[in-house]
Amino acid sequence: MIGSNFTNKIFKLKNNFESRAFTLIEVIVSLVLIAIFGTILTVFMKNSLSQSSMNLIRVRNTYDLSEVMENMTAFYKESMASTDDANPLNTFRNSLGTAGNSYDNDYGKYTLSYNGYISFNCSGKNCNETSGTEILKVTITDPANEQKLTAFFTE
Repeated sequence: MIGSNFTNKIFKLKNNFESRAFTLIEVIVSLVLIAIFGTILTVFMKNSLSQSSMNLIRVRNTYDLSEVMENMTAFYKESMASTDDANPLNTFRNSLGTAGNSYDNDYGKYTLSYNGYISFNCSGKNCNETSGTEILKVTITDPANEQKLTAFFTE
């Protein structure tokens, strides 16, 4: 009697263990489903992950470009405060360089897109930009040529 009780307990443990285990088919189906969902996720997320750094690069380029323009503005203010120069705005314009060229100087690293005098011809509600001698327009771009920044300087 004692022996049969012990045998029954072992048999029950064995049956409980077998009912809790995964079958080979269940494991294979699970692995196939994981592979399918992984493939779908990779296809949809590929562009997002590979281009996620582009926004950070653009922000950094914008910051660098703003810093260059601030350096230019600081030099402009110094030039305007100087009493030695008869035409400080022209001196400032010449210090920036020639439009269409890239520079890495005291201002920073930039490409000068536009460096010229303009004026505005206004009639009614419309104002058109024309060449003139009143306002200096300076447009710079970052080295990647994605961001532009324009400033106006007057005497």
